[in-house]
Amino acid sequence: MIKATLSDNAPLVSIIVLAYNNLEKYTKTCIDCILKYTKNVNYELILVDNGTQDGTFEYFKSVPYKRKKVIRLTKNTGGCYGISIGFAYSSARYISFIPNDVFVTANWLLNLLKCTESDERIGMVTPVCNYASNYQMVDLKYKNFEDMQSKAEAYNVPDPKKWEERLRLITLGTLYKRECIDIAGFNDYGFLHDFVDDDITFRIRRAGYKTILCRDTFVCHAGKINDKGDKLAEKAIEKGRNIFKDKYHGIDAWSDVCNYEPSMMSILNVSKTIKSTNVLGIDVLC
Repeated sequence: MIKATLSDNAPLVSIIVLAYNNLEKYTKTCIDCILKYTKNVNYELILVDNGTQDGTFEYFKSVPYKRKKVIRLTKNTGGCYGISIGFAYSSARYISFIPNDVFVTANWLLNLLKCTESDERIGMVTPVCNYASNYQMVDLKYKNFEDMQSKAEAYNVPDPKKWEERLRLITLGTLYKRECIDIAGFNDYGFLHDFVDDDITFRIRRAGYKTILCRDTFVCHAGKINDKGDKLAEKAIEKGRNIFKDKYHGIDAWSDVCNYEPSMMSILNVSKTIKSTNVLGIDVLC
């Protein structure tokens, strides 16, 4: 049905960029990286101005890419709503959402596509980055932006052995299959921001799809949680966690949907002098 409904000249990927202010700090670099490092893929750009007041809308209109759509929301009602609006305008088989504080790297999209197309049961794939929770962080030990891009290019070598099936994912540079989103639904904007990642991963798995962390692909997450201020960030996390628990009838996104076993890890009590530990896992999934 997806193949039948897509037009003959449809792009392969819709890249949705959502921006709320931070034009000079993040957005321009984010767009520059997409234009420079997204090669050999037929894609469209969907640029969503989420009620900014710093010239983002004018900048989006000036971006030198022919296949683009610019959407302006006059009020910021949370990131998830802006993403859902962007998805409504997408016309491709695959959809990738890039927050404006994520800087993509060489071969990022080709790598994610290779993983996604390797198995029809894979619904979403996410790269690793320099700053994220959920054991999705990789330290490339770079010194500056140029060094980061250089080391990322060397790191981004396709390797199926580095694809990990996960119960939940932090969605930074995530790639989705359109049919998967049609079945599971896109971001639930009732979450505003925090825990929307857990929710969409949860729904995609419930729809019968696999959710994969691609450890062979690195992108830079330049933003930090304390960009909002520590108190606001802490409050937002607690609110999102409670919304998730309420939506799923008491299931907690952290204690009940782990990609790892904290209780098992704690009893290992491995000394720092031991370099490796042998563990037999039976049906561990992750």
